[in-house]
Amino acid sequence: MDLDHRIVTALRAYGADPRVAGTARALSWAGEHGALWLAAGLASAAADGTRRGAWLRGTALTAGAHLVSMA
Repeated sequence: MDLDHRIVTALRAYGADPRVAGTARALSWAGEHGALWLAAGLASAAADGTRRGAWLRGTALTAGAHLVSMA
């Protein structure tokens, strides 16, 4: 219980900073919409030419799964 209280206290202390709040909103949005996974897949496809097709298929499946979950 003490650890929970310390975490909440720290979040309240730093959450008022607009930079922290903006970063938290951006990360929340990116995580909620799979943007981080899609970016990682596309970056990997660009960097790994020998397995580019596999990376793109995986990224497409990730995007498809996200769309289905949103429907």
